Amino acid sequence: MKKTTQLFLLLTSLIGFGQNCTTALTIPFSENFQAQTTFPACWATENTDNTNPVWAINSAIDTNQDGTDDHVAMISPNSVGVTSKNDWLFTPKLSFTAGTAYTIDITYNTVGLGGVVSNQRFDLYLIDTQNSTANKTLIASYDNITMNGTLYSNTGNDLLSQAYHSNTPFTPTTSGDYHLALHANQTNNAGHLMVFEIDVTSTLSANSFNNDISVIKYNNKDKNLEVSNSNNNIDTIEVYNLLGQSVKKNNFNTKNVSLSLAELPNGVYIAQITAGNKTTTRKFIKQ
Repeated sequence: MKKTTQLFLLLTSLIGFGQNCTTALTIPFSENFQAQTTFPACWATENTDNTNPVWAINSAIDTNQDGTDDHVAMISPNSVGVTSKNDWLFTPKLSFTAGTAYTIDITYNTVGLGGVVSNQRFDLYLIDTQNSTANKTLIASYDNITMNGTLYSNTGNDLLSQAYHSNTPFTPTTSGDYHLALHANQTNNAGHLMVFEIDVTSTLSANSFNNDISVIKYNNKDKNLEVSNSNNNIDTIEVYNLLGQSVKKNNFNTKNVSLSLAELPNGVYIAQITAGNKTTTRKFIKQ
């Protein structure tokens, strides 16, 4: 029962429902805006420049021409070539641990208005509260973002499949509950900045799982989940989708496992791994 409860809490934090915004969510954290029509609970925006449009979910662009509009978090200019961007997007409160290595993967792209070449930029911050004047630490800046792919393409060259991935490493120096903040601040540019997804994962240390974990990773090339444990044999691996449904479970009695997931559709999953009477969970993305 304890393991089931822990897994439910993890899945709840990942898919973003039933949240108490005063309570920090745990890592891994994932928000896929393609499944949203408005910003989910506990997200926040700030219209610092006091000019519309502001950060919003745009659901009227069929980027890959599959007949279904793609939803994306977007900030657009007020007027072509005139209005500077100065707008903030804040995640829910997240719990970070000092000295732990995290990876922040933002899936993003841009598109111009009226054939104008879009050249965007944004900054990523760790911030105390959902307010641009709060104490904040700059994590990274992303500059010279031009459109990667083709708008309305159905040949695999669409804006989503060709989107950028930040894959930014970050190790906080102080433990605590913080927000991530995206500050769109491109000057006088006609383009839309598009954010499809934000994922935050942690890198397991050598002693984080039974004192002997060495590898938990998903190999997108071979479609295998690879797990290694240097001392204890791996007993079971169970894979869940973000609805909490078990989609695959295998028993093992070995220290090294390569579990094929080729039959599962692409998406975000949770692996629950048991070895030596201890269990850990890890989010991964199958592409």
